[in-house]
Amino acid sequence: MKKRLKTVLVGSLSLWCFSCYYDEVIEIAEENVPTPENISFKNEIQPLFNESCIQCHGGNLNLTPVLEGNVAFANLLNGYVVVDDAEASTLYKSFLNIDGIPLMPPDGKLSDSKINLVKGWIDQGALDN
Repeated sequence: MKKRLKTVLVGSLSLWCFSCYYDEVIEIAEENVPTPENISFKNEIQPLFNESCIQCHGGNLNLTPVLEGNVAFANLLNGYVVVDDAEASTLYKSFLNIDGIPLMPPDGKLSDSKINLVKGWIDQGALDN
């Protein structure tokens, strides 16, 4: 009887001790940066690509601007950007690593302000301005 009582007590004590375990959820504050109006592809988006993208995508998805016509802009509109709908655009999804689209750039996520800038540009009509 004592052995059974010890077993029940040890078991109860163990369950009680380990029942307090929980995973702590850490919330990361996102940058709360407003989207500027009239985002310029030439002055804001292309420099972002130059800094973060063309090292890998110079050949595959050519994001390098050229003097005669904007190859980078034309390539983006060829299946990567859905004009006026960033949420449906492969480019935007790649910055967030959602819907099975690999994270770009692969060495680390862009800042929220840069992602917000691209989202704003797409939602403003993805203009070649």
